[in-house]
Amino acid sequence: MQQDGFAYTSSFNGTELGCIVAAKVLDILARKTTLDNRDMLTDVFASGLRRLQARHADFLVEIRQCGVIMGLKTAHPLGGQALMQAMLHHGVWCMMADFDQSVLQFKPNLLMTKACAEDVLKRLDAALTEAASLVKTVAAVH
Repeated sequence: MQQDGFAYTSSFNGTELGCIVAAKVLDILARKTTLDNRDMLTDVFASGLRRLQARHADFLVEIRQCGVIMGLKTAHPLGGQALMQAMLHHGVWCMMADFDQSVLQFKPNLLMTKACAEDVLKRLDAALTEAASLVKTVAAVH
């Protein structure tokens, strides 16, 4: 590594075990039950996020959704960062978008149950309130 930093390019590149795991993941993703679950989650999150946007219209200004991959755009330039922090506080891991810190990248687990998705939406509701309050407080200080 000290002589040629490019000699090391990947921890998992070409490993037999990695290939076996990747093949199994592709098998699971192609199952009808997984595809049906994806469709159910897409619908649950689409309707739930619309309800949350109506409740938090001053903060959650746009929902970008492609299946279970979502971007939640906030009204504040650092709202995605505040929402990420609030979601972590409520036990849900997600990341703000590096290219636009007003956006939270929201990618729930493809295999989660409907009950779990509804619980995540409840936590998101609380986190939206918390994040909106946080950015208002920060704005007031500056």
